[in-house]
Amino acid sequence: MLKSIAEAKGYIKVALNCEEQNKKKYLLASACYLENSKTQDNILYNQMAHYLFLKALALKTKQEATNKADSKINLIKAYKNVKIGFDDICGLEEAKKKIKEKIIYPYEKPEIYKIYKRNAGGGILLWGPPGCGKTLIAEATAKEAKAVFFNIGISDVLSKWVGESEKIIANIFEQARKQPSVVFFDELDALGTQRNEEENSFTRRLTNTILSQIDGIGTKQGKILLLGATNRPWNIDDALRRPGRFDEIVFIGIPNNKTRGKIIQMQLKQKPISKDIDLDFLIKNTNKFSCADIVALCNDAINIPLTEALEGKQIRKINFNDFSIALKSRKSSIKSWFEKSKNEVLKTNNKDLFKEVFEF
Repeated sequence: MLKSIAEAKGYIKVALNCEEQNKKKYLLASACYLENSKTQDNILYNQMAHYLFLKALALKTKQEATNKADSKINLIKAYKNVKIGFDDICGLEEAKKKIKEKIIYPYEKPEIYKIYKRNAGGGILLWGPPGCGKTLIAEATAKEAKAVFFNIGISDVLSKWVGESEKIIANIFEQARKQPSVVFFDELDALGTQRNEEENSFTRRLTNTILSQIDGIGTKQGKILLLGATNRPWNIDDALRRPGRFDEIVFIGIPNNKTRGKIIQMQLKQKPISKDIDLDFLIKNTNKFSCADIVALCNDAINIPLTEALEGKQIRKINFNDFSIALKSRKSSIKSWFEKSKNEVLKTNNKDLFKEVFEF
């Protein structure tokens, strides 16, 4: 039966006001215009039919959006098998101690905390320059706690569908409460940025959802350990740093001499190295390098004899000269971070809270 143009307009009105049914209604409206274009030989109706059909193809039903959200949750759950522990990480002893005292021991040794009337709850915010081990130590926490690791970044929850990002976060916490879990917010400043009247509604909704999920986390059924990481803690909403939330702030800075030596030794372990490699020289000349910078430097040095061997030259050991060449082109990558961070800290009047940026 031929539908009228008035009915087609009615479908469009429903599509505009009902997200759940919009794809179906746009297709029905398109069919109406197409049929009427044939009977009335109206080119505008034909063009309208084509436009509505393309609009329907570009849209996703609520169920399709839900499936997309569920697939993101499954992707996040794939991080549950963590093999690296605290013993595998060089340095960061203060951070390891804080994590144990704040979010591991309250569950492993509840009788001691009960004596001192201390409850589990709240989380730790790891902050500092990039490439210094924030994500690595968060993963290791999951192994230490024998827990599933939920790594949540902005790309995991971002959705163009209204309400879907909030739903993804809520579903992640629902899954986390079913077993011992470490819920880790990577780049927390992107997920929980400062809220104000000028911010868009998406930012406010996302921050509010995170707040509602983490409130009272130590008192709810299940064992959830809460960690966050950021390079820009001054951009995080103040409410996220209140007691019971990310109330413990731990700086993850550049590695010291001892740690740099251990990283270099670890990178050269079981590799053919010459006796002329001067570890003390390398430690001295990698001052203010991040952990990632040191790993990259070692790879640069290793690649020199490797490339020679691939070109048909004699296979040889990695020697001191390889590191000398690598050091000429590999510099600290975090100097600019400290310079920018100093300005941001002064601008936000947080010098006392983030004083470490002035120690570079």
